[in-house]
Amino acid sequence: MRFIKVIALGIIGLLLGIALFQLDTSGYFERWQRLSNPSADVLNLFSQRTTPDEYGNPQPCDESSAEFSFLSNTPKEIVDCIQRLDRAADANTRTVYVTNKDGEVWMWSYFDYAYDYYAKRIYCPMIGFAFGIVTALFINKRASNKQ
Repeated sequence: MRFIKVIALGIIGLLLGIALFQLDTSGYFERWQRLSNPSADVLNLFSQRTTPDEYGNPQPCDESSAEFSFLSNTPKEIVDCIQRLDRAADANTRTVYVTNKDGEVWMWSYFDYAYDYYAKRIYCPMIGFAFGIVTALFINKRASNKQ
């Protein structure tokens, strides 16, 4: 019975590690920042919609993305939204700018580095699995001490 508990908690830890990996690599842990003094380049993005650059930037926002989830501190009463996608050989950056009804400009940015992605793909589940095993061993040790 103890062996089954150890394996079960190890698998639960593994699944939690995979879930953590998915949340982290989707940008759910990034926070919005209010830009107190936005640059002219940022303000110009909102007027550039009709003439995007060669990469299609700026683009309309996808409000089902991670930056608009209940986990983030999304600005209230968004009036306008624009995003930039910058791609390189081994990295991507998604930056979203919004203006609220008070005229404030907010920024959300997520940098995705390819090698970091593959490292997290390995160590997040492994740390979760190890945590599950250690928790199970600790529970088993406490149970055997009570007997």
